[in-house]
Amino acid sequence: MPTGRSTKKSSAIVACALARTVPRPQLNAHWEVYKEVHQKKYRNMGGPGEENRRRLIWEDNLDFIQKHNLEYDLGLHTYRGPGSSHLQSGSQQLLC
Repeated sequence: MPTGRSTKKSSAIVACALARTVPRPQLNAHWEVYKEVHQKKYRNMGGPGEENRRRLIWEDNLDFIQKHNLEYDLGLHTYRGPGSSHLQSGSQQLLC
């Protein structure tokens, strides 16, 4: 019988396997503004693909913040989430 911990771990693995690998083109302009405002440059760090990896994290965090703020507007939370932040292209753990 799987424990709660192993079930959560399995769920995380499945989520990672299903994660998107291609950025949404409709967010290209927003991404460029984000990088400019927060002076982000990913081309020279982490090797090829680092900017794409950070972009996907940024998109996930943008979705998370927008969903949270919608729920705030519906009275489901007591605080509004952050706007655009220099931490947004890092993991959600940095935002929470």
